[in-house]
Amino acid sequence: MLLTALGNDDEHSFTLDLPSAIRLYEERDELRCTKWRNAFLHYSP
Repeated sequence: MLLTALGNDDEHSFTLDLPSAIRLYEERDELRCTKWRNAFLHYSP
């Protein structure tokens, strides 16, 4: 997330400490995984 902030020239707004950033990333990652799992479970060729 910090790399994204750096790439967007917005690193001054990145205020998370490492444990908070990791927790937030893992929460977002779980949401992405859930969306993909649901997409494949409902897909039937």
